[in-house]
Amino acid sequence: YSLEDMFKSKLRPVSEGIAGNLVRAMERVGGKSTLLVGVDGPSGSGKTTIGVEVGKFVEIRSHKYTIIGLDCLLKEKAWRTVREKLATGEALTEKDREYLGDDTESIEPQKSYYAETDFWYEDRVIALLKEIQEFIESGRERHTLIINDAYLRGETPDRGVKTFELEKGMVIMVEGKYAFDQALGNYYDFTYRINDFCW
Repeated sequence: YSLEDMFKSKLRPVSEGIAGNLVRAMERVGGKSTLLVGVDGPSGSGKTTIGVEVGKFVEIRSHKYTIIGLDCLLKEKAWRTVREKLATGEALTEKDREYLGDDTESIEPQKSYYAETDFWYEDRVIALLKEIQEFIESGRERHTLIINDAYLRGETPDRGVKTFELEKGMVIMVEGKYAFDQALGNYYDFTYRINDFCW
């Protein structure tokens, strides 16, 4: 077994449990019900892996799925890097200080940093969830979700356009480190928090 296979096998009971809950919910409602599901948890806890595995189980029961990673709505890398440098006590250049502006006063070097949610465009995350919710409530068969100026991890350039094809009757999973932070939780039909200490 590879490390990835071992990781998936440890997560399998969780994936199967989530998939079972979602399929039962869709069957209870009947017809082409569409679910919006939030998957939240620390970096490396298995959110994306669980999403893919849940999707496989859901597909076996004849339901389509898509996974939308909220990292596509992270702020610009330069913005994040300068704040990380300040929070960890790394020396700042004059250019860094200009980029930070007044934020140099709000972050104490080498102290606990509790504003990590600021690394995402919360207004854009809310707009995305509202757009998905409006599609679900509309009864339309299909909708193309377009995210402009999305963060494209590992690509050059690292900003661009991401699209997701939504269909009536599918499971739409939104995963991210703060996928159902205080302002976001009410948009989902189901929410699941993955804790890294479980594995």
